Amino acid sequence: MSRGRDDERGAIAVITAVASVLLFAVAALTVDIGNAWAVRGLLQVQADSAAVYAADALPVTTSGSSAASSQLTVAKRVAYQVVCHPVRGQRSANPAMPATCPSSPTDTSLNSYAQSLLDSGAVSFPTTTQVTVVSPTARVDFGLGAVAGADGTTEAKTATARVYSPGTAAPIALSLQCALSAAGTVPGFGDLASSTVPLNYVAAGALGPASSAEPDSATTLANLQPGAAGNILGALTPASTTQGSTAAVSTSLTFPSTVAGSAAALGGTYSLRFYRGTDHYDTASVGYTAAGASPVTIPTTVRDTAGTWYVQANVAPSAPAGGSARWTTAGSHQTFTVNPPAGLTSLTACGNLVDSPRADTNNTVGAAGALRKNIVEGLDHALTTHPALVTLSPPATVNATSVVGVLNSGLVNCTSSPSSVSDTDATRSEPLANCVTVATDGARATEFTEGFVGDTTGAFKGRLNCSVDPTSCAHGSFALSGFPGQTYNDDTLTDYAAHAGLLSSTLFWGLSTYLTDEVPAVTPPSSALDSDLYESPRFMWVAVASRTVGATGCTQCPVLTFRPLFITQQQPTGMAAVDSLISQLTVAAGSLSAAITSMLFPWLSSSATSSDHGVVMDGTSLRALRFQTIEPTALPVPPLDYDGPVTDYLGTGPKVIRVVQ
Repeated sequence: MSRGRDDERGAIAVITAVASVLLFAVAALTVDIGNAWAVRGLLQVQADSAAVYAADALPVTTSGSSAASSQLTVAKRVAYQVVCHPVRGQRSANPAMPATCPSSPTDTSLNSYAQSLLDSGAVSFPTTTQVTVVSPTARVDFGLGAVAGADGTTEAKTATARVYSPGTAAPIALSLQCALSAAGTVPGFGDLASSTVPLNYVAAGALGPASSAEPDSATTLANLQPGAAGNILGALTPASTTQGSTAAVSTSLTFPSTVAGSAAALGGTYSLRFYRGTDHYDTASVGYTAAGASPVTIPTTVRDTAGTWYVQANVAPSAPAGGSARWTTAGSHQTFTVNPPAGLTSLTACGNLVDSPRADTNNTVGAAGALRKNIVEGLDHALTTHPALVTLSPPATVNATSVVGVLNSGLVNCTSSPSSVSDTDATRSEPLANCVTVATDGARATEFTEGFVGDTTGAFKGRLNCSVDPTSCAHGSFALSGFPGQTYNDDTLTDYAAHAGLLSSTLFWGLSTYLTDEVPAVTPPSSALDSDLYESPRFMWVAVASRTVGATGCTQCPVLTFRPLFITQQQPTGMAAVDSLISQLTVAAGSLSAAITSMLFPWLSSSATSSDHGVVMDGTSLRALRFQTIEPTALPVPPLDYDGPVTDYLGTGPKVIRVVQ
């Protein structure tokens, strides 16, 4: 019996010894694996932090002479973050890591190590606005785990960070020439009388008297009076006049013999009626005889309104025919053209539409629906600045003529430059497009209206429509005639001002200068505006294209830079530059009548009567949007938890950096 118990005790001892070894091994592995997981977590934090820190130096250049230095700058920030915040086990696994933390990420002691990160692929760039970081490996040596035959593990983690601009990029380009003229608001800069007003408008086509909306011919002709058979209105002499002129017009009248009687007895009175759409204006009645018709004076409203007018005559024959007044036949109507004064024939908005493709609509320029969707949602792909433009040295005198003259040496279009990349493919990632198609012929007017306002049925909601984002109209809304049941965003810049006094007239006008980063006259502090500004549908980023202002756009224009703008009716008044501009226009156009002056002022002052809320409507068509540009360095810094709209970083202004992988 005693021997059996001794055997049992011996077996238990063996089992206990074996179990103890196994439990010891499991415990050792648990500790070592726990250490490995802890290091992995630290490596992920390091990779995330290094990617975010490096992304602040984005975007990079991926081609050309500056590519190497651009990428090394970003890689040195990764190196700095890694060297100064190493994870245990990294230095032993990476003897090339510098032993000490330098004073800054620009220190030359980081050059060699940073270059090795680039060469090994530990730092790479999926796009110019993204950086991927693979952390240096860290060796985790197992201590007790060696009992189980595992001596250690090597770990590394990866992170990708991307840099954005807060807000969306709209399919709009500002003219460089207009931008330079806008610098005329700064004393000593710009050329005020460069035929580029209005400075602060976006439109589908031209503006001002040269492009006054023509009457719909079908509507006009439908309103002509039924004419008596044989009553014919002859050609008008002259057939046109200059806006504001008091000139008279002559014509000829022909009647059937049953009306006129003998030629010798022909006589009576007549008047002319000028039609545009459903509107009409009559001249005073004057006489006509067998010798001809007396001239009539053009009605004031007609001579002061540029465009084409349709003309019909109303005649009242005297004895022997007599009788009531008779209209000339609609088929013999004439047309009369009122031309704008010399010097005002190229009034063009500074902002025009960019015809950019969309990957989710149709990946071609001019695709139906792409423009209006780009307006509502923002561009769905990145653009960048033309590399040749950003290296230009500005001339000594900053004005439209001299700077555009520099650009004319092959850089006003993108056809001859090897570094040009046209915006014709929305799926392009590298190299990014740096040339855009700008349309100024008004052919996209319908998409312009629908993109910002919507259609009259309410089926399509424009960018400013409160229904697109009900929270966007917290500051108020307004209605538009012809769009029943729809309300529109009514934000103003003062809604986002930290203090209303910060937007005094001088400071506010300083927001409008958008030539270069070096020339705004007054740069407000970045604390002047609230970061909620970025979520307003009236805020958007737009390109500044190196093109001159004219009747046509350009198939591909180089992008000089990007500027933020805000659609608003607000604008300072009484500024000397504005007064000077109006004065020079008066000189250029001669003696301006009150009607012409009132027509021009809506584009130049805040007392506009033809626009409201920054929206200029022509019936149910959007004619133009009035805007203020904001100097990029004056934009507010987004909070760390910013979750509003973003676009790929545009090279200027504040940044939003996010870990995307």
